[in-house]
Amino acid sequence: MGWHRTEVDGVPAYWAEGDEDQRRVLLAFRVGIADEQLAWRGVTHLVEHLTMHTAGGHVHESNGRVDAVTTVFASQGGDTGIADFVAGVCRSLRALPFDRLELENQVLRAEADSRAPALSDPLMIWRYGAATYGLQAYEEFGVGRHTPDRLRAWADRWFTRRNLVLVFGGGPPPPDLRIDLPEGERIPPPEPSSALPRTPAYFRQPDGIVAMTSLVRRSTAAQVYVGLLGARLHRSLRQEAGISYTPGTSYAPRDARYAHVTACTDGLRDNHDRLLTAFLHEIELLADHPAPREEIARLRTRDGARLPCAVGEVPCGARVLVRRRGRRGAAQRRRPGRHLTSHRRRRRREPGPRPAVHHGADTRGSVPASSVENQGDIMCAALAKLFSARARRASRVVADGPDLFDDPALPAAVAGAANGVLEPGRALLAASSADHELRSARLGRLATAVVPHIAALSSLQRENPDDADLALWLGDAHIQHGWQVRGSAVAKDTERRKFEEFWLILGRAYEPLARAAELRPGDPNPWERLQWYGLGAQRPRQELDDFWAELQRRGPAFFAGHASRLQVLCAKWQGSKEELTAFTRAAAADAPVGSPLPALLVTMHIELATDQEADPNLYFMQNSVREELASAADAWCEKPDGGVRTAEAHHLFGHAFWLDGDILRARRHLSRVSPWSIPKNLPWFRYAENPAALYLHARSEVGVVDGTVFDFDPGPAR
Repeated sequence: MGWHRTEVDGVPAYWAEGDEDQRRVLLAFRVGIADEQLAWRGVTHLVEHLTMHTAGGHVHESNGRVDAVTTVFASQGGDTGIADFVAGVCRSLRALPFDRLELENQVLRAEADSRAPALSDPLMIWRYGAATYGLQAYEEFGVGRHTPDRLRAWADRWFTRRNLVLVFGGGPPPPDLRIDLPEGERIPPPEPSSALPRTPAYFRQPDGIVAMTSLVRRSTAAQVYVGLLGARLHRSLRQEAGISYTPGTSYAPRDARYAHVTACTDGLRDNHDRLLTAFLHEIELLADHPAPREEIARLRTRDGARLPCAVGEVPCGARVLVRRRGRRGAAQRRRPGRHLTSHRRRRRREPGPRPAVHHGADTRGSVPASSVENQGDIMCAALAKLFSARARRASRVVADGPDLFDDPALPAAVAGAANGVLEPGRALLAASSADHELRSARLGRLATAVVPHIAALSSLQRENPDDADLALWLGDAHIQHGWQVRGSAVAKDTERRKFEEFWLILGRAYEPLARAAELRPGDPNPWERLQWYGLGAQRPRQELDDFWAELQRRGPAFFAGHASRLQVLCAKWQGSKEELTAFTRAAAADAPVGSPLPALLVTMHIELATDQEADPNLYFMQNSVREELASAADAWCEKPDGGVRTAEAHHLFGHAFWLDGDILRARRHLSRVSPWSIPKNLPWFRYAENPAALYLHARSEVGVVDGTVFDFDPGPAR
């Protein structure tokens, strides 16, 4: 059974086959509580009540309902009854029965008095505030204050032909059906407000409630997850531990694209710590270990063999469910909660015609019993998709990717170098001769890419012996090639054969780098590359000190030069702990305002932790380490220079604060870098076989996900 799209008197409509004796119709207008203002809260609900008084006065069953973004009028009956209902709704909306105004105000007050507050109401208020999607948690303050003029203006603005979608069950729409409403315009859902300066966030309630909510894309997988988590919480917290009476979960669509996933539980205050621990344990357990097929089968049986329907999926055997007026079920009273994991930039898009089932209308998708046996694999696939999302995203992360810094011409030049086309890279290096940091960043990527074509680059350099850019590029390409051959293993785990080949290749780098330094005497980049040459070739310490002296004269605040000098001073190379710490702290203290050099303190501590074979989390949680990095990071964040190394500094600080557990500071830094690029080698490459997965895991833990953009300055972290 499929859905068909058509038009009724120029209005988008969707219909499906079904019981012709019980035809169903649903009129869904794109207006809801989120479109109102706090002082006039309840205006849409009042319009719905006034409309239904006239349109619903027939023998066929009918109902109206208002949620965050839609107002729905539904009915069932024969063709004549359906046509009469549609005509009655349109007629009533054009001429609301204001003689019923005071009576309907009393009905709304009585309805509000009988409605118990939802557990998630505080979450809504704290997440969205007294606007948009937070208004659902507030009382209808406008009841009794709405005038006929205000109600008439509201109906004229929102209840129009272009802001309407029709859905029919039991066959196509009745013939010659007319939609006698103003033309109007199609209005997209409101942009969500936010009462939180940052997420994740938490707040305390005086009672014993524990609740957690996140905003997710509407999907079948998310709905299945909610069912599984709810069953586990009930079993663990109520049946086994006996510390909660009503643990549960909910999946509440917010708009056409997003839904709130909420988990909550109650309990005695004396059991609060135990309750919170068990609550979080079930969430983490389901995240780390996908549910087995048997558990999914039990969920399917419990839910009457129904599978949920996600946005964009055609509901198989869908039917419109019409409840009698005045009898609202728990699912209708449940309100969505707060998003606590990320703050996303949402693009406004012109809404096209979409079935009302995808806009929160009171419909459900069901699966015929004959097809249920085939749904286990579908649900398993949905869960696999849900739980493997991080692994799929990790495959998109690129080391030294193009969006670590803004350089539009670089990706094409790197791609050309990888294919033996050298002129674009040569031109880029020449164009950046006055910007030492940009030149260094370009050089590293171009040198890595050109390694398979070193012979061609060497030939071009011999033809142009006075080209400083080609000499620098060739020297660095030999260094990159040599380190690729050696590998990243520590010396004791590296074969002698690899070392010999490494030294042979590395030896070819000295002559072109020395030539580049001679041709462009003011450029610190050849000397910075010579430090890496000397380090790998195990040149005497005095020679390395000479390289550093030449570099410092040309670039006293050169980030790349300080980073390579830091490695020279590590105990594992040719320095000591005392030299390393003294050098790095002096560089951070003497750095110009906005320079990323203070971020090298993180590299220093990573090297110290490695030398001590310390657990990285425990190391970075030490008070002395935490205080030193927090002070440096907060001062730098006041006025970063915005150069090409800014992203690397954010990665270093973000990595350190994530290890420390300082979520606020970690998020402050990781929210300012791309989710799809990480700096090569440091810091994410130090502690995981899959650096990309570790990076995305860290972003997720601090509440920063792909597509996240923070449009505010969270201020100094505390």
